[in-house]
Amino acid sequence: MFIPIEPAYIAAVQADPNLWASAYAKKSCSSGPTTLIATLKIVADLWKREQQSKNAIEIARQGGRLYENLLAPWNQLKM
Repeated sequence: MFIPIEPAYIAAVQADPNLWASAYAKKSCSSGPTTLIATLKIVADLWKREQQSKNAIEIARQGGRLYENLLAPWNQLKM
């Protein structure tokens, strides 16, 4: 959640020190103007890493399938 007025954001956090933690527990994040860009960059980096992880899993899966396909003729020759 973006709070565009920094003093209002600071006042809200001072009034409820658990505001950030309770928002995080609900899979939300509060941000003011000074932390917005950093927060967005962190989120973008996390999405990028998640996509890379999915790609690595897919590469491993396809590599395993390729290995099995290459190994099948070899196993038939051994018989």
